[in-house]
Amino acid sequence: MGAKVSKISAQEEARIAKKCVARRTAYYGCVAANKADPKACERLEAALVMCTASELASCKEASGEHERCFTSLMNTGRYNGRRDCTVELDALKAALKRHGAYPFPQA
Repeated sequence: MGAKVSKISAQEEARIAKKCVARRTAYYGCVAANKADPKACERLEAALVMCTASELASCKEASGEHERCFTSLMNTGRYNGRRDCTVELDALKAALKRHGAYPFPQA
């Protein structure tokens, strides 16, 4: 049986649209310009995932964990012995997926 999908409220959608407009524009511009190389846009996608999740109350814990990881990486180059935040980013993507907000629609 699949995971239950809970939709994002209109208020959350409006906050996300306002706060994440630059990241969304950059991501979709990159995707359009790099159709042959989807990996070229991974960092922009991650930025959009982080921005979107930060505006959802149900993603607060996962967002906080990713923020701690990212800050530690920027300051020390490591987080819990790792050199990336893939685990935390994947948790954010999973949380957004439960809301029907990920993967992002392709333009």
